Amino acid sequence: MKPRSDADAALLAAVREGDGSMAGEAIAAGADVNAADAHGVTPLLEATGQGHLEMARYLLSRGAEIGYTGMSEGSPLMLAAFMGQVEVLRLFLDAGADANLAMPERGETALHMTAAAGRTEAATVLLAAGADPNRHAKSGVVTDLFDGGVKLWGETPLHFAAAYGDEEMIRAMLQAGADTATLNAHGETPLEYAGRHKRERSILKLLK
Repeated sequence: MKPRSDADAALLAAVREGDGSMAGEAIAAGADVNAADAHGVTPLLEATGQGHLEMARYLLSRGAEIGYTGMSEGSPLMLAAFMGQVEVLRLFLDAGADANLAMPERGETALHMTAAAGRTEAATVLLAAGADPNRHAKSGVVTDLFDGGVKLWGETPLHFAAAYGDEEMIRAMLQAGADTATLNAHGETPLEYAGRHKRERSILKLLK
């Protein structure tokens, strides 16, 4: 049998390639289905990033941790949401993933991530699963959602949707109970975010 670290590396490589046979061999050789590499990437995160739906399903069947938040970019659910991997997202929700799981240090949820990335279909799937459009992120901490060391200031998903989402996303959040009067840590509403990002008049009207 290979040393455990070699088996773990072999599993990640197999997942990256979407090779179920090799993944099975690595697990049989002692690979830990939840082992993370130096960047905090687990096999399930790798499958998500590659869009390998059946591999993700297989890893879940072998005990992959669906609520893992050890990678700075987020949990498997969050990564699927941010990337717009809708079928993978549905798989995770059906497997019991928490639609409102938040990053421990920053407080963003998967819905924050869909909004920041403009992933409307993913946002509607999350909202249907009970994702909270009024959940505030933490304040004063740098987020990985944007380049350049951008800090969070207690935004809700609606703040980000106001800046980056389309009308369909914003309407879906409003129908799910999103509060247009909610404030970030600086006292700004989603409408003010939309205005600062020079959004079209139809979006500004929705947020008034």
